[in-house]
Amino acid sequence: MSIVTGAIGSLLINLIGKPSDDLIILIILMIIDLIVGFLVSAILQKSTKTDSGKLSSTVMFKGITKKFFTLVIVVIAFQLDKLLVMNVIRHIVIIAFIVEEVLSITEIIAITGIKIPQIITKALDVLERSVKDELSDCRK
Repeated sequence: MSIVTGAIGSLLINLIGKPSDDLIILIILMIIDLIVGFLVSAILQKSTKTDSGKLSSTVMFKGITKKFFTLVIVVIAFQLDKLLVMNVIRHIVIIAFIVEEVLSITEIIAITGIKIPQIITKALDVLERSVKDELSDCRK
């Protein structure tokens, strides 16, 4: 069993890279986004993704599929980093997806009537600016 676990771990690291803080944060935020979306639709029945506001297995499956494709993009970014002998593409892609996840989570939470602290929106602005700056540095 440990050989199988080691082989799977090795494959994942070769595909997506070592589990850096930014990657771990992205995965945690993806899970939180799914849970928050589930709770708002299942319990509060205030989903913006369905006409009734209720939970939909189709919508949930689409959300999970979208998260999977997000990780596929991270895999592509890591492979490009390896190909171009860089160490920045994956980081920029992950930060961009982190911003998207936080926006999604805060939008869902706002549906419940909870006010989102301004510091979070300011932090998102800083992250977005850093991604734009890093992209412009890559173009030089």
